[in-house]
Amino acid sequence: MGFFKGLKNFTKSAMGDSSAMMEQGMWMLENNQIDAAMNNFSAACLKGEPEACKMWGIMLIDHGTGPIDTLGGLLKLKKAIALGSKQANIKYTEYLNHPSVIHLFSGKQIDTYRLAVMSNPYQSLDPLEQGLLDNLVTEIKEKNTLDE
Repeated sequence: MGFFKGLKNFTKSAMGDSSAMMEQGMWMLENNQIDAAMNNFSAACLKGEPEACKMWGIMLIDHGTGPIDTLGGLLKLKKAIALGSKQANIKYTEYLNHPSVIHLFSGKQIDTYRLAVMSNPYQSLDPLEQGLLDNLVTEIKEKNTLDE
């Protein structure tokens, strides 16, 4: 991204343009600026951008620090699916058997993780996310029962 294009995108992002946030996040991701990319995706997701929710979910799972980030990432993928992202559905299916996700399905602390995701100090869950989180936890518990 050239200096002027970057400056233009930065200005648009600062003004709340979610597509500019997505573009800037992708550029940062390509240039290994993981935290900055995640910030751009999260901001665009909060504005309802389905692809940003997908990217934020992927990054939480791939670069997060534990099961709470992983559950939060799965939730963001579910939200992206609900908002119409076809690619998020594919990624969600891929992650169900991913090593970073499998521990959620075998753990007994899913309710604790759910509470942690619900009490995120940076953003409270909207009604869509609350319903999706409840469905996701039920899905994990049902998978747990099948695997035992």
